[in-house]
Amino acid sequence: MEKGLFEYLRDNVTIKAIISQRVTQDLLPQKPTYPALTFYRISTERNRAMGGSSVQKPRFQIDCWDTSRNGAMALADAVRGQLDWESGALGTSTILHAECIDERNDYDADAKVFRTSLDFYIWQAE
Repeated sequence: MEKGLFEYLRDNVTIKAIISQRVTQDLLPQKPTYPALTFYRISTERNRAMGGSSVQKPRFQIDCWDTSRNGAMALADAVRGQLDWESGALGTSTILHAECIDERNDYDADAKVFRTSLDFYIWQAE
């Protein structure tokens, strides 16, 4: 699923218009260009039904970085607007449902950069 989410965030026209293709998994590069996105899987719940079918529900954190709070929040708005309640193709993955469940703002005084973090559950059949 990480590959599909990476491709979706990198290639989505609305998001790409803001960040070009500055998406990385886990960490920002050493000398990042802003605005940028990072994402990682926080956890994965698995639900099994009678008959052996199962659904995984990973929780992802998507971090929207910029040199201004307004820039980080605008990028977060674009990501949430494109991914929240999405279903079907997600890059090379197929998902049942995506839902934004949390949002928070932060400031890194050392790097002098703002971050808006979005947490998503993304359901996928296994």
